[in-house]
Amino acid sequence: MRVFTRAPWLALVMLWANAAIGQTWTPLTNPPPIPIGYIALATDGTVLAHAETFSGTDSQWYKLTPDIHGSYVNGTWSQIASMPSGYAPVDFGGGVLADGKLIVEGGEYNFGQDVETNRGAIYDPVADTWTAVSPPAGWAELGDTSGAILANGTYLMAEQAAFDSALFDEKNLSWTVTGTNKPDYNVEENWLLLPNKKVLNVETYWYDRYNATGTGSELYDPATGLWSNAGSTVVQLWDSAANCGGASKASYEVGPMVLRPDGTVFATGSNSCGAGHTAIYHVAKGIWTAGPDFPNGLNIADGPAAVETNGNVLMMASPGIYQSPTTFLEWNGSNLTVVPTPSTASNDSSFYGAMLVLPNGQILFSDISQNLQVWTPAGTYREDWRPTIHHVSDSLAAGGTYRISGTQFNGLTEGAGYGDDQQMATNYPLVRIVNAATGHVFYCRTHDHSTMGVATGKAIVSTYFDVPADIETGASKLYVVANGIPSRGVAITVDAAAPGYSLTATTATVAAGGTGTSTITQTAIGGFDSAVTLSVSGLPAGVTASFNPAAIIGKGTSTLTFTAASTVIAPGGSPKTYPVTLTGISAHGKEKCTTFYLTLVAAPAGSLSWNATSYNFGTLVSGPNSYTANVQFTLTNTGNVPVTINDVSVNSPGGEFVLNGGGCPGTTLAAGSQCVAYVYFSPSNQSPGTFTGSLVVTDSATNSPQTVALIGTGSASGFNISADNASVTAGSTGSATLTQITQGGFNAPVTLSADYVPAGVTVTFNPSTLTGAGTSTITYTASSTAAPGAYGVLLSGTSAASGETQVFTATLNVQASGSPSASHP
Repeated sequence: MRVFTRAPWLALVMLWANAAIGQTWTPLTNPPPIPIGYIALATDGTVLAHAETFSGTDSQWYKLTPDIHGSYVNGTWSQIASMPSGYAPVDFGGGVLADGKLIVEGGEYNFGQDVETNRGAIYDPVADTWTAVSPPAGWAELGDTSGAILANGTYLMAEQAAFDSALFDEKNLSWTVTGTNKPDYNVEENWLLLPNKKVLNVETYWYDRYNATGTGSELYDPATGLWSNAGSTVVQLWDSAANCGGASKASYEVGPMVLRPDGTVFATGSNSCGAGHTAIYHVAKGIWTAGPDFPNGLNIADGPAAVETNGNVLMMASPGIYQSPTTFLEWNGSNLTVVPTPSTASNDSSFYGAMLVLPNGQILFSDISQNLQVWTPAGTYREDWRPTIHHVSDSLAAGGTYRISGTQFNGLTEGAGYGDDQQMATNYPLVRIVNAATGHVFYCRTHDHSTMGVATGKAIVSTYFDVPADIETGASKLYVVANGIPSRGVAITVDAAAPGYSLTATTATVAAGGTGTSTITQTAIGGFDSAVTLSVSGLPAGVTASFNPAAIIGKGTSTLTFTAASTVIAPGGSPKTYPVTLTGISAHGKEKCTTFYLTLVAAPAGSLSWNATSYNFGTLVSGPNSYTANVQFTLTNTGNVPVTINDVSVNSPGGEFVLNGGGCPGTTLAAGSQCVAYVYFSPSNQSPGTFTGSLVVTDSATNSPQTVALIGTGSASGFNISADNASVTAGSTGSATLTQITQGGFNAPVTLSADYVPAGVTVTFNPSTLTGAGTSTITYTASSTAAPGAYGVLLSGTSAASGETQVFTATLNVQASGSPSASHP
């Protein structure tokens, strides 16, 4: 494919602090209650915001609702439903679908751990519920997956660190593999929907595909399910570190790329070795040209960009890879210009940020903090960029649902972009109603858009919208808004709600052989007070359902109980999710339906957990008779059914870690019960170094095997202790000799102590501290009440200087009064 070389005028980079009068940042009047990262625009005009603390709190989501005047700066926060159990991701793929639901897939982090999770979930904003989504079959990793919502509304997702992609079937929560001819790995890529319905991608040449000078790009065609060459980007946009370390230093990151209203894609780059490059893709011609390099060594190694209503691109850059401080710039098609930075973000790196184009034309910025701010750009949109309304009813009723049609409802761009970690597209229509008398602003919830394309031109498109039940009545103006650009207002009249009702249902999960429930909520509209009889259809085989009550009068709730046969999911089988339909029929024959999800899971099989995921035994000398004391590990049944333990073992290639008893193997642990295993570390007769192993239990639990990582270090310098056995008669004393040997020049003080001493016996050392090689006399003093018997006394020597502790078990024989007492080896 033909490409142009860099035009001389594109090399000009204009820099000044306030590029345009009126370009300002404004902090939110009401900060969120928790640090916020990812942000998405719900189709009712609210902002869905994800808590990002790198902990279990990352399962939480919040909602920013604009005030009655449509101000997000003065908006208020509320918490919405948290994600399914076990899912608390950061850096994931997803976006808002055509029905208004939010899909979230993967996560580079889960519960703050870098695990590249393959979990997923879908959020229903009407029912305020999340439903878990299983990954495509065989996909072990999703992580910070790339993705895009296609023009037909289907979510396209990448398999992390592999070549394939998958298409999401929302109805059945299932996947179909596609794009199997992709020549490069899905790593750190930024996928962008184009007006021709294809998806543009810049190649990153990861792993064995590394090419220090690679500049490839490619297109995914939904019509064929295949990728094709999109030509050279002319300049390198991914970070190859070609001139400062090569493959071993490369981050493979790219910056965001966004489609502008003029039909060009502005793509930004990352560069470990200097300033990042930019490139421009001309969609109509299918060619790339070079853009200007970033000034002052800046680049975007992951970071946000957003298209302003004036067509310019706002972006967040920083020096090097993952460095700070941050600099904000604007691209107007000719020049890169530095613009003000949010007052609270100057110490950020670019990857902290997220941007979202708001319906009022402002841009919301978050940076994994509570300091969210709003950018107000200068200038405005061109008239031919606006949506146009062709048909909508001029008389609307509160609580009613209507269809609206026209052109350019999806805007000319996707709105905002990032690298691979976040997708924040807003190329879908919102409906805004402004009351003529009060000026108050109301957003209707839009859903079931006829397209999720971009720059749809003169094609007639449509969507449905739900008028809020609490909207002010009377003369009003209605607008369709796409990416902050409104249509011309259409005069309408809003009437009081006609009597009616709506139904919502929460998702339900049922274990094989058990029951589960969904809460059905009926909302009365316009004084509706009739009885509505409930039914459910689409149940999978082996599942029955019942309502309590079977009908709701006016407003209220009913509990829908599902009962599953024990055969619906085999023991240990994967969960299966089904769409089921709730139907309500009023006494007057008015029918309402809604679809929600029922998930069937295998019967509980218990769950076991060690009291630690890893343990470091510290440093011991690599010499004879060198070993630590036993360390106790506790295994707990954290589930609700008994678990049978098959085996407990230690994996230790050189035998440095030794399992030394415990009561776990062959037992059955009841729910909440525990057992213990003992392990010690011994680098005896090993060369100095660091040793690793693991404590492993296999069992009938769902999370078997459970593992504790073991680590210990053998040192060339250190000490060992040993001691004679001893006897003592009750009411008298006995003695033995403790000997310390050293190696490698060890000469630090070692403090002596004793544990597991029998009742009625005391132990003293003379001297109590040894420096270097030497001996100490152990004196055992037994009271007249000391019980006769043979006891193992644990003798310890501890070096505060090296942190090393050596132990030795000596036998102490306590004899009854009158028996002979002697010390012996």
